[in-house]
Amino acid sequence: MKKHLAVLCLTAVLAAALLLAGCGKKPEAAGAAAGTPPTAATPSPAPLPLRVLQPYNSRAWYVKKIDMEQDKWVLHRYDFASAAVSVLPLPRANEYPVVLADGQDLYAFYMGGAMAGAAVYRGDPDTAAWDCLLALPEGNYIDAQDPVASDGQALYFGYCTVSSDPHAVDPVQLVRFDLATRELTTLTDWEGPFRGRLYGVWQERGKLLYTRRVLAENCPVEPEIGCYKVENTQELAPWLATVLYAFDPQTGETAELLREEGAVPTLTWQLFADTLYRTVPQHDGGAALQWRALGADTAGEKALDVPVSLSAVYAEDIFLFGAPEGKDTLYVCDRAAGTLTPSPLRCLRKGEDSCIDVVCPAGPGEYLVVRDRTIREELRRGMTEWDFYTATVYPEEYEIISRAGLLDETIPGRPLTQPEGWYN
Repeated sequence: MKKHLAVLCLTAVLAAALLLAGCGKKPEAAGAAAGTPPTAATPSPAPLPLRVLQPYNSRAWYVKKIDMEQDKWVLHRYDFASAAVSVLPLPRANEYPVVLADGQDLYAFYMGGAMAGAAVYRGDPDTAAWDCLLALPEGNYIDAQDPVASDGQALYFGYCTVSSDPHAVDPVQLVRFDLATRELTTLTDWEGPFRGRLYGVWQERGKLLYTRRVLAENCPVEPEIGCYKVENTQELAPWLATVLYAFDPQTGETAELLREEGAVPTLTWQLFADTLYRTVPQHDGGAALQWRALGADTAGEKALDVPVSLSAVYAEDIFLFGAPEGKDTLYVCDRAAGTLTPSPLRCLRKGEDSCIDVVCPAGPGEYLVVRDRTIREELRRGMTEWDFYTATVYPEEYEIISRAGLLDETIPGRPLTQPEGWYN
């Protein structure tokens, strides 16, 4: 009896020792249920305030022009409030820039290439006092012909190094340029024969949008590279698609949003305020205006009675072009009312009757338009100071017109006063 009691006591002591040593502790899940606080999830970063740079802001439209007298590039500023035009200097007078506005900052992009260096300048929109932010040697290229995006702290654009071999596939990247540190950071590489192209931004989600042509894996034809691009695109067409991607610059995540099959070089849609728009022809001879929110699987549609093509989308109106009975016509689609109305305003385009062109918004309820293109003979300087020749030019005359004025030719606009000696 004493032996059995001793064994029981020893067993109890060993069990207690094992429990104290941790050998008998419960699984973590059970311990969490007993009151252990769970690990907090990492919060997602707030979406970046992304926007696409435009050649205009709320105050003016900016366009580069060449000074034929002094043989240099200058910047014209078309002021919306005063309806006046001023001439401003550019940082490199002998090179062609792309000039874009981001709020109250101007940026001049010199794209560079195999024989020229790329550069980015920031300037004051009133005086165009320029500060060089980035200067790269020959062989570097900044793709400012496609959209350039900004979040206020950095610029986003396509970038590549250009080789001397036109049959080589140059590496292309989507990059972030920090405006404070002035450093370039690669966000993603667009490898392969087809380059990616920045398309716009998804403002609500803080994502960059880019398009890329994709070749099916089962394509039996190899891409042929020549003069820095694929030359046998039509041969590859049955296996090609153009894809729209959403890219998060903070996490690097990429998602496919839209795919169009065939050898279309760009999407048939235009982007405005996180919605895609396009027109498609109908069997009855008319057209349909379609729209599709980013991330949505279906599109809305409105039937139009006339065959038109999409020109531009803005906050209040959508502009479309048509040619009823062979006559170029601008159509104004009021987004709030849903009405489609032809504009009666006409202008001359290289001596021929045509509809006006809308350049950009010029403030609430107004637009900057090309009101006329008259023909003039102009005496210009040749290669030497004694050499002159006569050129036929078609100077553009601009006007600021209200929304009502687009549909009523009796409502006067505000012609912009050109600087003396400038006609184009």
